[in-house]
Amino acid sequence: MTVISDGLAAVNYQDHSGPTKIDFMGTVLAPGAHGEAVAERKKGSVEVDCKFTHIDPPQRFGGEYLTYVLWAITPDGRTMNLGEVVPSASNNAEQSEH
Repeated sequence: MTVISDGLAAVNYQDHSGPTKIDFMGTVLAPGAHGEAVAERKKGSVEVDCKFTHIDPPQRFGGEYLTYVLWAITPDGRTMNLGEVVPSASNNAEQSEH
């Protein structure tokens, strides 16, 4: 068993106004991957726009891995699937969730 992360940073957008930039960095499994997101509270929801670079196709990890999924955690602790992140032929990807 390999631990690939031992901590997680969280940002609460409930009381935050204006856009907030979030940086993503690679992991042990994808050290070259990078990305950024801009999250902004709008009319009772949070809008998230993400861009990723150097995202290898998920099949690289095995034939059973077909996609990447972007997740969020609600203020009450529930997880939300924000959508699929599909790498392009150039190994870049964008995801926008409103």
